[in-house]
Amino acid sequence: MLGEGLLAMFKSHSILVALFVLLLMGCGSGQSDGTPDFQRMIRYGYQTSRCHGYTDSSLFYHVRGYSIPLFPGDADMEAAWHENSQAIILRDRRANLHRISLSEPVQIVDFDAGVTGGSGLSLSKRYPLAAFWVYLGQAGTWIHIQDFSDSGSAITLKELPQLGQPALHPGERVVAGLIYSETPDGSRTSNVVGVFELLDDGAKPRATFELEPNEILKVFGWSAGGEVIAVAQTEKRGVIPFYIFTESGQIKRSQLGMGCALSTDWSPLETRLLYSATNDTDVDDAGRDWDLYMETMGPRPEDAFSLQQLTDTSTADEIAAVWSGDGRSIAYARASADETEALWQDLFAIYMDDPTYTPQRLTATADEYETNPMWLSDNEIAYLSWASNENTWYLKRLVINELGATPTTVLKLPESWYQAYVPTTEQ
Repeated sequence: MLGEGLLAMFKSHSILVALFVLLLMGCGSGQSDGTPDFQRMIRYGYQTSRCHGYTDSSLFYHVRGYSIPLFPGDADMEAAWHENSQAIILRDRRANLHRISLSEPVQIVDFDAGVTGGSGLSLSKRYPLAAFWVYLGQAGTWIHIQDFSDSGSAITLKELPQLGQPALHPGERVVAGLIYSETPDGSRTSNVVGVFELLDDGAKPRATFELEPNEILKVFGWSAGGEVIAVAQTEKRGVIPFYIFTESGQIKRSQLGMGCALSTDWSPLETRLLYSATNDTDVDDAGRDWDLYMETMGPRPEDAFSLQQLTDTSTADEIAAVWSGDGRSIAYARASADETEALWQDLFAIYMDDPTYTPQRLTATADEYETNPMWLSDNEIAYLSWASNENTWYLKRLVINELGATPTTVLKLPESWYQAYVPTTEQ
């Protein structure tokens, strides 16, 4: 059976309907045996759906016969390392927050949001605060700000029901988010970013920034010093980063020409954004692929911009990239399909001291899909891993500067924390 996510995409996106017909035609014409044409169609479906902000796992799930959780978000959870707390913060599929200390034995503190689900995860660098979007059926959607210290206090911004995609300021008790408005057909859209000061019992407006009247899909977050807010805005040439300079209110477009950007992370030391993107100005017969880009700017809009492409792999997708705490290294996931249509997704690293940006492989597992890397120190990472033969997510850690080091399991995630899919042989 087709997944609900796929059906929803079909109802609203005729392009994807046509794409899926092409996929089925490829299966029926004998091109389901790993031929390049079949792989190109599969990857194009992945890239098209990602670019428009939709989960593509149900498309892969139907065509390949099993689910592919390329992002933790596909399983309705997200995780991040909070250095000041020395803990991993994980939001699960029911919007409950879990503070996971990596000491032995592993310590887990749970925070119940009291809702049915949520999305996103943004952490304050300075404070033990996490922000995410929660929803409760017909009651609408709200921003939930959770203090994950021992006090465990929380703020649910119900008085701002039209605010979404929250991003916490790195050093102040401030949150930015999209201010939505309803369209005549009842859907919601936004081209306005609101900034609010967090109070003990709510929030106070501080500033608003209005972009050109195109939809903003996501607030990527604040630069390390809070000078710039990056957002993903749709335009005729794709989904492009735009930068809001908070002091002057000026807004500048990324130097990415045509394409789609997602999966971003700000450098901890400089005004430098790392993101995964397609570059549609250089598309060949193999279709689009996701590569890593690094965009550097100053804290002021008049400072010069520069854009560097860190990877260029036409047969793989680089995603989920994250900076190390010292700003000298990058860890990310690379996904690709081999000649048998089997998907490989492993972790790699790029060291910025290397002028060639040569990727270094960190993991190589045929039956696990690693994603969501988190730097615990300059030489150790934690990450989430989907064991396809078990239908189970694991939290693991790996020392990366020791030759022959093997990953260790920190935690087998409880089934209630994520959305899992039962494999099927249906094609």
